[in-house]
Amino acid sequence: MASFVIYGQSSSLQIVDVHDHLSGWLFKGSGDGYEKAAEIAIKTMDKLKVGKMILMPTPQTVGQENPHTFDAYLAVIKKYPDRFILLGGGGTLNVMIQQAVKDGKVSEEMKMNFTNKAKELLANGVKGFGEMAAEHLSMNAEHPYMTAPPDHPLFLLLADIAAEADVPIDLHMEAVQNDMKLPARLKSFPNNPAIIKQNIPQFEKLLMHNRKAKIIWDHAGWDNTGQRTTELMNKLLKVHPNLYISIRVVSRNIPGRPTDENNKIKADWAKLINTYPDRFMIGSDEFFLPFEKREHPSSESIDNTIGFLDELSPEIAALVSYKNAEKIFNIKK
Repeated sequence: MASFVIYGQSSSLQIVDVHDHLSGWLFKGSGDGYEKAAEIAIKTMDKLKVGKMILMPTPQTVGQENPHTFDAYLAVIKKYPDRFILLGGGGTLNVMIQQAVKDGKVSEEMKMNFTNKAKELLANGVKGFGEMAAEHLSMNAEHPYMTAPPDHPLFLLLADIAAEADVPIDLHMEAVQNDMKLPARLKSFPNNPAIIKQNIPQFEKLLMHNRKAKIIWDHAGWDNTGQRTTELMNKLLKVHPNLYISIRVVSRNIPGRPTDENNKIKADWAKLINTYPDRFMIGSDEFFLPFEKREHPSSESIDNTIGFLDELSPEIAALVSYKNAEKIFNIKK
């Protein structure tokens, strides 16, 4: 467990974790699954000194049987308004983008429906759009593969809507600097393609489209292509002032992990964060279930991610742990 303390204020719950999920829908017969999952989340938050958590539906695709939309979270958000903030669009807007990619076209009617749904989400209190997916690899036979160009017309439209509302977009996108073969360890999962298409130039077009749109590239530190290097992130952060990054630290030693086998921060990561201290946040991508036992494959990523803050100086840790999130999400104390 992290021993992280902000300026010695051990009783203060200031940390903001900007990317997490409740998985109440996964277990039928568990009563109000989302509320129970929220209770487990709050226990974990209290233990790790997390004051606020930003929840969001997972990204979904056409025909996916998954009731994981912002509606399922609303009762939880209303019950615990001081602990949770809600993003929306993973179960609605992301599906519309995937449908447009499948159709190979974007009609004016589709743009209008997309805009109306985004504005409906904002009217219902979401503080951003997420989790959206531009390149989402499948991790098991039941887990869908999703891809959409980051500069797709509907992504550009979403950037304009987000900029106007002054809310961020949370984007799941594996880094693919050039077309590449699927990594060997993912070939056993049948939903993945043999070739993954380049997406970094298209990502830069999204970032340049509307500089007022705050784009959070999530899951830094959990790199499934081996191409999300600190060199790439440095290059993008240098030229795109509206790019922000959330960090996830898993227990496995995978490519791109920001810490070594002794859980000490790697030199290239320390340099990157120290160079752009106002652009990083923590987003542990924890999936909370409606019971105490942590059985989800992503369980305990929150422990590792919060623990990572111990590797930063107190000044940098304060920015990464909560100050940057408060600014980006317009969190009022």
